[in-house]
Amino acid sequence: MKAAAILLSAVMAATPVTSRAAFGPAADPWRASFPGDVVGSYLDVSDAAVLLVATGDPASVRDAAAHAFTQALRDSGRVRVVMDASALGDVSGLGDAEIVARAKDLPIDRIVVLRVAGTDGAMFTIYDVAGRRISGAAVRAGEAMAPHQGAPPPAPVAASEAAAEEPAPSDEAIDAYERQYLHLERLVAVSSNGGRTPSVRVFSVVYRGRQDAPVKGAELYRILERPDLERKYHQRFGAKIGAMVGGGIAGLALMGVGTSVVLGNLRAESADFGNDDLLGQGTEEPGLRMSTGAGYALTGVGAALLVTGVLVGVLLPAHPVDEAEAAELIDDYNRKLRKKLGIPASYRGPRAARSSLRVGIAGTRAGGGVIVSGRF
Repeated sequence: MKAAAILLSAVMAATPVTSRAAFGPAADPWRASFPGDVVGSYLDVSDAAVLLVATGDPASVRDAAAHAFTQALRDSGRVRVVMDASALGDVSGLGDAEIVARAKDLPIDRIVVLRVAGTDGAMFTIYDVAGRRISGAAVRAGEAMAPHQGAPPPAPVAASEAAAEEPAPSDEAIDAYERQYLHLERLVAVSSNGGRTPSVRVFSVVYRGRQDAPVKGAELYRILERPDLERKYHQRFGAKIGAMVGGGIAGLALMGVGTSVVLGNLRAESADFGNDDLLGQGTEEPGLRMSTGAGYALTGVGAALLVTGVLVGVLLPAHPVDEAEAAELIDDYNRKLRKKLGIPASYRGPRAARSSLRVGIAGTRAGGGVIVSGRF
């Protein structure tokens, strides 16, 4: 094939999909509180994938403690990867059991819930994906924590037991949720460009319900019941169209006038006015009022207006929120929808969002291609 296109899509039904730095603020004095080898003694497994969920206020203290704990996990030598909690959405106000329920389907081995209290107090608890408490400790900023002593207790968290006793939602509620929930797909398109250097394009699409109905433009903000964002979308979309149409018309008009002047001057008879016309722009044509140089200038300005209008129209995003903010709005909408329908937070998710893989054939101007659409 001269050109092949591959589409890989990962569904993130209620999760933010923009990449973010795990934790950025400086960690002192928390760095001294979490020695790597000591933190490692609280883990019961090696080569683990760990999810770190930090909660509590103030935010600056929370982020500093989380940054230090993340570094300590990496320094322990017992961790393969440390993930932040951006995939879980807003976790403020959630109990440990609810956090574990949200995280249990992620590709992780252990979940660390780190809660800060005030400016110098914190407590962390480590769980497995089944909700069993592995270990934990209380820590004060600037004071090195003690190594873990003894075997970690295997008993499940009481909150998890309470969550397990939640009544199962009705079939009607599940059906209503699966028809109305929103999910965000991130698509990666790879094209061989006819054997030249491959190009990669990443973009996101919002779908509604198990039927995968595309949600386009301002419809997303109507579903989210955000008239303020819907209004901003229309304003930005109008600006895009205005830039493209206005810049295009003005640019083409100036280019037309400039070209006409240049061509008219080429056809006009030249005259020698001596030192009164050093640039040789004089003419005996009675109706000519603009020089060839001015014609070239008009053509150049028109071309610049045309290109600028097109670039603004193409590059200016119509949506007033970025991908991460859209994912948070979707997550909040789905959470409220579950609450309205009486579906517990431990609900695994719609049937439509479970793993699948589809392969198809696509045609392009340069030839054929293969489309692979996957959900994981």
